Amino acid sequence: MKKFNFKLQSVLKYREYLEDLARQETSKAFMDVMESIKAIEKLKFDYSKVFDDLNKAILKTISADEFRQYHNYLNSIENDILEKTAIKTKLQKILLDKQKILTQKTINKKIIELLKKKKKTQYMEKLRKIEQNIIDEAVVLKKVREKSDFIT
Repeated sequence: MKKFNFKLQSVLKYREYLEDLARQETSKAFMDVMESIKAIEKLKFDYSKVFDDLNKAILKTISADEFRQYHNYLNSIENDILEKTAIKTKLQKILLDKQKILTQKTINKKIIELLKKKKKTQYMEKLRKIEQNIIDEAVVLKKVREKSDFIT
């Protein structure tokens, strides 16, 4: 009997390819979120460092211009943090969308894989029945020969 041939193998390969693409896009989106988190952490660290420097400078008495420069720089860092946080939120939404797409692509692939498994099981069962029939026929022929040899 011929070898098992799944007629939707090309569809399965294509769905695997789509799943891999979705996985790569999800991974990239995750990396983008992680980079934005690192950027925010760096800005927060810079903010606390500059704030500490300002406090030390105040203890040594600084001019109004220097204080204004510190204050403007801290405001700039705060604005950057807010901007990066907004970007991070957008990136997280994109990541969530990519994860949903990946889940759907995985489900689509699994459907075809399960169909392939079912078809292969049916094929193997059919093959087993055919082999069993051949064996049964051989046994019957052997019994018939034994009886005919016994009669003669």
